Amino acid sequence: LVTWIAGVQDLWMMLFSLGALHAITRDRPMWAALALLVALSSKETAIVLPAVAVAWYAVIQRPPWREVLARTWLLWTVALLWLLIHPTLGARRWFGTAEAGPNHIVPPLEVGRSLLLALANLDVRLRPEHGWVGPLGRGLLGTVPLMALALWGLRQREHPPSASSQAARLPGDQGALPRARRVAVFGVCWAGLGWLPLLLPSLRWHAYYALFGMLGAWMAIAVLLKRESRVVLPLIMILVLLRAGRAATPSHDWGEESYIRRAGEFLTVMRSDLLAKQPHPTQHSRFYFDGVPSEVGFLVGDGPVLRIWYGDSTMTGGFYRDFRARDARAAKGEDRFFRYDTTTGWIEVVVGAEDPSAVRRRDPRWAGDHELVALTLALGGDWHSAETQYAKLSDAFPDSAAYPYYAALMAVAQGDSLTAQRWRARALSLQAR
Repeated sequence: LVTWIAGVQDLWMMLFSLGALHAITRDRPMWAALALLVALSSKETAIVLPAVAVAWYAVIQRPPWREVLARTWLLWTVALLWLLIHPTLGARRWFGTAEAGPNHIVPPLEVGRSLLLALANLDVRLRPEHGWVGPLGRGLLGTVPLMALALWGLRQREHPPSASSQAARLPGDQGALPRARRVAVFGVCWAGLGWLPLLLPSLRWHAYYALFGMLGAWMAIAVLLKRESRVVLPLIMILVLLRAGRAATPSHDWGEESYIRRAGEFLTVMRSDLLAKQPHPTQHSRFYFDGVPSEVGFLVGDGPVLRIWYGDSTMTGGFYRDFRARDARAAKGEDRFFRYDTTTGWIEVVVGAEDPSAVRRRDPRWAGDHELVALTLALGGDWHSAETQYAKLSDAFPDSAAYPYYAALMAVAQGDSLTAQRWRARALSLQAR
């Protein structure tokens, strides 16, 4: 979640959810409600917080149920109001909004299996792309701060509890064992409630969906480990090493770290190469691309990344399939076409005048590139530019009858029968040879 920009909503959700729980344990319902509101604004899965609060009171503090409701009614009110205005829940029903939510349902048994394996970073088969040497090295470095924290925690157990900690004992405590059991039960309740949203329709399974519930699960596991402190440090090391191997395992899932890192590496190269080859495009330029490697997140929508890279709010972009002729009332600008080559980077397919013989020596795919751009222009309704491309191809390959024929079709589409007749005559003469 730290690597991926979209993970920020989960990070904010967990931060303010923990803040809400912190306020709950100190009987500050107003602060807890405000933290819940921000958490819900960040991620929908914070909706389980009121139930987690009830679990805290019921398992840990154990006041009468009437008092539990009195302490949590603000949380339930915030959750209910949020449900009413959510675009895919209440708002769609009460206010007639048409936004549809995800409709993929993961089978409960598959969810349960994935959850248990994800607790130990084993929900995917670990196959680091370049072997285990690199991940193991990075993992060992990652264990240093965690091992230090664990050692500090274990050392605290060697000191007798202070008077303040004795005063802070949980109500009804009868030694360490009952207290530990209650903490473990609360952790199990937290985990179960935190994982409930995974049973609802979603995009698909992603391990980071389960992180909030995992905090409760590991609270319960920590109680089990309390008596076996010798296994704590080896367990931490194993978990970190598995996590390092998981991060290096190739994945087609956009929610995995290896996917994000691969995409980031490609985008860094693509950006620097494009800015070097087209440093100062004119305003209202439109860039269109082909041959982009899959699963790198290069372009979404109308190309907002181009406006960011170039600092030009008038730029737009897309793939070849997105091209449409400019509206007559639209601002004038250049249309540029690029093909990505994994060895040389971006190759511009020039729509205007150029020397075909010189370019073909540098780019053996020159003819195919221009054929594709000509077809793109034709399908997009820019028949004049398409005719220009076929004319360029006809000049470069004077023995081909196909290019004059297609140029004639483009002239017909423009209503220029005289030019169309001339192209047609040329095509017929070449075909007769």
